[in-house]
Amino acid sequence: LKRISDFSVSETDVVFSSYAWNEKTGIRSNSLWTFPLSQPQKLRQLTVPRQGSDTSPQFSPDGKLVAFLSSRSGDNQIFVMPLKGSEASIVQFYHYPVPIDHFKWSPKGDFIVFSAYVYTNCTNLTCTSDIDRTTDSMKSGTIYDSLPVRHWDQWLTPGKASHLFLQLIDLSETRIFAKGSPIDIMNSMNADSPTLGGGSEQFDISPNGTEISFTAQIIDHELAWSTGWRIYTVSITNHNVSSPNWLSSHTSARCQNPKYSPDGTMIAYLEMDRPGYEADRLHIMIYDRAQKTLKSIAPAWDRSVESVVWTNDSFHLIADADEDGRHKLFLVTVSDGSVTPLIQNGTNVLQHPVPNSNLVAFLHSSFSYPNDIWLFRLEGKIVTEIKQYTFWNNEELQKFYISPPPSFSFVSDSNDTRVQGWIWDPYRLNESIVDASWPVALLIHGGPQSAWNDGWSFRWNPQLWVSRGYGVIAINPRGSTGFGQAFSDGVSGDWGGAPFIDLMNGTSYALSITSWMNPDRICACGGSFGGFMVNWINGQTNRFSCLVNHDGDFDTRYGYFSTDELWFPEWEFKGLPWTNPDGYEKWNPSRFVQNWKTPTLVIHGERDYRLPITDGIATFTALQRLGVPSRLLYFPTENHWVLNPRNSILWYDTVLGWLDHWTNNTPPFAPPFPTRAPVTPVRGGGIYAWLVPVLCAIGLIVIVFILVYKLLLKKSYDEVN
Repeated sequence: LKRISDFSVSETDVVFSSYAWNEKTGIRSNSLWTFPLSQPQKLRQLTVPRQGSDTSPQFSPDGKLVAFLSSRSGDNQIFVMPLKGSEASIVQFYHYPVPIDHFKWSPKGDFIVFSAYVYTNCTNLTCTSDIDRTTDSMKSGTIYDSLPVRHWDQWLTPGKASHLFLQLIDLSETRIFAKGSPIDIMNSMNADSPTLGGGSEQFDISPNGTEISFTAQIIDHELAWSTGWRIYTVSITNHNVSSPNWLSSHTSARCQNPKYSPDGTMIAYLEMDRPGYEADRLHIMIYDRAQKTLKSIAPAWDRSVESVVWTNDSFHLIADADEDGRHKLFLVTVSDGSVTPLIQNGTNVLQHPVPNSNLVAFLHSSFSYPNDIWLFRLEGKIVTEIKQYTFWNNEELQKFYISPPPSFSFVSDSNDTRVQGWIWDPYRLNESIVDASWPVALLIHGGPQSAWNDGWSFRWNPQLWVSRGYGVIAINPRGSTGFGQAFSDGVSGDWGGAPFIDLMNGTSYALSITSWMNPDRICACGGSFGGFMVNWINGQTNRFSCLVNHDGDFDTRYGYFSTDELWFPEWEFKGLPWTNPDGYEKWNPSRFVQNWKTPTLVIHGERDYRLPITDGIATFTALQRLGVPSRLLYFPTENHWVLNPRNSILWYDTVLGWLDHWTNNTPPFAPPFPTRAPVTPVRGGGIYAWLVPVLCAIGLIVIVFILVYKLLLKKSYDEVN
C-alpha cells in the first residue's frame, strides 16, 4: 500500500509526499503530488525521482512555489519548483556541504531556517565537511568521555549536534536564491535542535519574521538520564541574530514544540511537570510576548497533548491527543481553557488550518484503512462539514477482507478499574458452524505508555492476523495512554503486576463474550514492552499455545546498563540498580526462566540500541538450554522496528507461520488470500503442510512416467518400421 506521510496547504492547493515500494526492484521512494482544494479530483504528480526520495513539501508564503527535501542528488538537500511546474522545472536551492535534515519558510518569504548535523566548534558548514572528509579512514576507533554514545539506531559523533541555521533568500517566480552564508542561530550552543529523533515541529518563526523559537536538548554529562528539553527564542534585527533566551527556565521538566499565534502576540508550547519522566502529561502553556508571562491552558484536562496548531483568528488551538482508544482532535479556547471535541473517530494527526479560511486539513486513518487527507469546516466551535479529499489506497483495499473491530471494556480488579480493548473477527467467521473453534492472537503493545488506537499501522497490523484466520484481541492495560494520567502512571514500578493482570483478565473476558474463540488455541505476541510481557508471561502461566517476543527485555537489571536512555529505567523501576535493586529484580523475567515451557519465537534487530540484540540472544539461549521449542529471527540491518519492506514480509510470514504450527491452523486459501505463498510451518502445521508436497510429488511422477512411456512407444514403432 502507498503511504501519505506529510503535506502542506496553501489558500488554494494541497501538496503531499507519498511513499511507495516497488516489489520487483525493491526500490523505496517518496514522490510529491498536488491537487486544488476546489477540485480534489484533479490530482497531479509533481515529482518523479529517478533515485532518492522527495519529502517535507512546503508552500512558499504566496503559494506559488513548493520547496522540499530530496536525496536525488545524494545527500538530503533543499529543492524548489513552481506549483504548476514539472520535473523539468525542479532546481536545487543551494549545494550545501552537509546534509539538510529539516527546514521552514519564514512567513514573509525573506529567509528559511534549516537544521543540519554539525561540529559545534565550527563557524561554518564547510568546516564540518572538511573534518568529516579528512578523518583518517584507516582508524576505526572513537573516543567517548560521556554518555550517550549511541541513540536509537546510530552511534553518536563526539562534538557534533543538530543546529538551526538562518539562510537569507531572494524569491523569483520559479525559484529561490541564497543571499550570503547561513547563520548558526544557536551561537555554538552545545545542544541539539531539533532533539534526537525530532523534526520541524520543534522550531517556529514569528509571523513578522523577527523571532525564532525552538526546542533544545542541552548536551552535558546528564544528557542520558535527563528529559529536560528547553524552549529558547532568538530575535532577528537587520538580519543579525541575538543570543538564545531560555524561555522555559522555570522548570527542569520537558518542554517542546513552540508555535507562534497568527497575530504574533503569543507562543503556545507543550510542557510536562515531572523531570525524568518522558510519559508525563503534556499540557499546553501560553507565553504572552508583550507581558512576558506564562500560564497553563486547560490545566484540569486529563489528557496528554501530542501537538497543537493555532486557528487563524488566534483565539483557539487545535490539539490532538489519545482518548479511549482513539487519537482525537480537540478545540482548546485560549481565553477560558475550555475543551471541545472536534473529530472523535479513528486517528487524526497533522492538522493544518487553511490560510484565510475556516477549513482545517488533517490526516485520518482507522484500523480499517491507512492515512488519507480530510478537511473539516469549523464554524465557531462546531464542525459543520467534513469531507475526504484523497482515496489513496481504495482500489487496493477492495481486494482484501477488512475486519472492523468493536471496542469492549471490563472491570479488571477489586478497585473497579475499567480497562478497554478491541476484538477482530477472523476472515470467514460467518461461514463457520463450529463454535469455539477459531485460533486467537493476543497482541500486546509496547511503550509501555502507548495504546492500541483506532488507526492504521504497517507494523503489527491486526488485519494480517485476521486474513490468516485468527481472531485478534488487543487490550489497553494499565500504562496505556488516553485514559487519564493516573491510568498511564499505573505501570511504573509495577511492570509485571497490574498490566499482566489486565491482559489475563481481558483475555478471559473476551473469551466469555464470544462463542467462536478456542481457549486452547491462543498465542500471545508483543514487541518492546510487549516483548518483556511475553517473557514475563512465559514465567507466570502456561495458558498460551505459543508466544512471540519482538525486541523485548530479558533482564531488567542488565538492561539498565545497555540501553541508550537511562532516564527510562530510572523512572520505571524507581531508582538506580544499586540504590533500588529490588525495583529491578521484582519484575525481572530472567528470574523465572526455570518456569518457561511455552514455545517461543524470538525476533531482534542488530541496530536496536534501545533494547540491544543481547536481550534477544539471551532469551533464545535460555529457551534452547531449557529445551523449549524456540526459533530466532535475526535482522542485521533493522532497529527496534522492522522497516525494510522485504524484511517486513519475512517478519509477518515467520510470525504467522509460527502461530499456524502451534495452533494447528490451516490458513484460508480462497481468493483473495493469500497474496503470496505462506511460510512453511516449523513442524507440520495443518493438512496442507504435507498434502500439497505429496500431491506435487505424485504429479511429477505421473509426468515422468508419461514421458518415458512415449519414448519407449516411439522406439518400438521405429524398430517395427
